[in-house]
Amino acid sequence: LFNTNGTPFVATAKEENLRSEDFNPTFGFQDESKVNNRTIMADKLIANYDKVSWEDFKRIKYDQTFNKKWETFNINNIGIIDRISTVKYPDLEDAVGLIRDWDHTADVEDKEAAFIIFTFNALADKIMSRGLQYASNSFSEEEYVEALRTAKKHMMKHFGSLRVRLGDVQKHVRGDIEIGAGGAPDVLAACMSRPYEKGKLKTFVGDSYIILVDFDESGKPRIETVNAYGASNRPESPHYTDQMELWVNQKTKSMTLDTVKVRENAVRTYHPE
Repeated sequence: LFNTNGTPFVATAKEENLRSEDFNPTFGFQDESKVNNRTIMADKLIANYDKVSWEDFKRIKYDQTFNKKWETFNINNIGIIDRISTVKYPDLEDAVGLIRDWDHTADVEDKEAAFIIFTFNALADKIMSRGLQYASNSFSEEEYVEALRTAKKHMMKHFGSLRVRLGDVQKHVRGDIEIGAGGAPDVLAACMSRPYEKGKLKTFVGDSYIILVDFDESGKPRIETVNAYGASNRPESPHYTDQMELWVNQKTKSMTLDTVKVRENAVRTYHPE
């Protein structure tokens, strides 16, 4: 059973899903025809396994790929973007070629994802200015062309190329620490970024505190966690940025509910007055 901020009617095996026709339409549930990328990818990846192991689950949770049917990627007719005629718009031949070459991943090493993200951000700005949600809007070919030109102009001005390693463009930043980060809107390991210095992007929405738990046959839990930055919001604390590397590299740390182990590993034990 899973949920990725999508419709409740795509949440498990197809034969077990609830049916929208069984519910009063005035409840306002999103119907099963409007499915975000994370829902599609979760369903698809889970279906690859007869039984999902601990490591399998982590691979699914940290997935940074898009379903290759563009129409499911938030903006419901974005598929038009890789069908734009380079004869009609010769100035976009390199941009359209990049999109057609893209392998639909947004990992830190990908060299097409940065341009895709800048294009999406240009479209998202239009959506927000109209007060509409992503999936409720359709753009014209001309508006997609405008977004591509905006992204191309930005990439060429600041990076001199359309194909730049995502980690060199998108950064995870706090205090004096700046680390290249993968991720994009609507992948399972979701990440959104906004303008940063020198034309780069800085993460600001996505995974924050992550906790993974399973239980052995006796009911004893195994716990792994990570915080996007650290366990403190005080810049002078050693824990202000000490989990950033773990988070960016999709790693976790072990935690315990065992009081003895907690005390053994405590840096300081005290009683508040």
